Parts: sequence; structure tokens; C-alpha cells
Amino acid sequence: LQELPEIERMPASKGGAIAKAATAVGAAIGADALVAFTQTGTSANLVARYRSPIPIFAFTPEESVRNRLALLWGVETFLVPPVVHTDEMVRQVDAALLDLGRIDRDALVVIVAGSPPGIPGSTNAMRVHVMGNAVAELAPAYRSE
Repeated sequence: LQELPEIERMPASKGGAIAKAATAVGAAIGADALVAFTQTGTSANLVARYRSPIPIFAFTPEESVRNRLALLWGVETFLVPPVVHTDEMVRQVDAALLDLGRIDRDALVVIVAGSPPGIPGSTNAMRVHVMGNAVAELAPAYRSE
């Protein structure tokens, strides 16, 4: 059988465009993971839609969302406390994935999230992160006061 070409369609939303871009960037840079912070599960769902071979981790403060995302193709979920700043999100990624040995220090991950955090449907940011930088507090934004 001949393989069918992939149907290329434009994302219908800002969040969809961010998710598609994150998947493409992850593939281009050889990222070890794609991470979605999500209040409702939509961001993780949008990332998973592209069926990337890169592992997908979803972080949410909502237990019901975590339970629903556990059924989503290729997504491993984490229940985390709510955050106020995106830098706190990155600290949570470092702490959870490094502590569990899911990702190595210095690995690249692509993070999608809404800024400010906690607003459903606000996915508007993509960030390439070097694992360990937040917990090591290398950048001024990560330093504890």
C-alpha cells in the first residue's frame, strides 16, 4: 500500500498555531519533550493532535483535567499547584521532570502556556527551556529572594 500524504491544514485558533509551532520547533531542535501547561486540557490536546514522536507532558492544577488528559494519546500528566508567573511554571517543569528522572539535565524542552497563567483558553506563549536552569537558578528571573 502506498502511504497517504499528510493533510496540511491551518490551525483554527491562536492556541492551535502555538501548538503546531511548538511541535515543529521541538522536531527542529531535537527537543526531548513537549510540555503543555493547561487549565482545561485544551493546550495539551492541541499539542497531542500533531502526534509528535517527542514525549508530551501536561501540567495542570485541576485533578479532573489531569484525569481526562490521562486518556489522551501520548500524554503523561502531572498535577501541580496553581502558579502566578510563567517562571514558576518552568520551576515546576524542572522539579518534576528532573526529580522523576524523566528528562536529563541540559536537555531541551519546548513549553507552551498561557501568560498570565490560570486563564482558560489563553495559550499565547512558547518557550524553549534548558532543563536544570530553573532549579539551578542560573537566570536572574529564577533566583529566590
